[in-house]
Amino acid sequence: MSRGAERRRQVRDGQIINLFQGAYPTAGPVIYPGDRHIISEDPVTIQIHTVTFTDGPADSGPVIFSNVPVVTLWMAPELRDDVVYQEQGMAP
Repeated sequence: MSRGAERRRQVRDGQIINLFQGAYPTAGPVIYPGDRHIISEDPVTIQIHTVTFTDGPADSGPVIFSNVPVVTLWMAPELRDDVVYQEQGMAP
């Protein structure tokens, strides 16, 4: 969780590259396991992020959109049978 710090994500060919924050740090003891692992024991978890999207590298590319609210939803496997959903694909 970013505690209000800006999250910048690259957009390439109309697709968001790696929307979720990964584990931190990437070596040694993990302080934060990453957004994908922050889920509750309830059958549904909602995460709300504020993201700035860039054209080109996230850290240096020009900003396309700033402070965009993004809602993500995790559902337990037993709930997915009656719902149409799209898994997050990983960009090449």
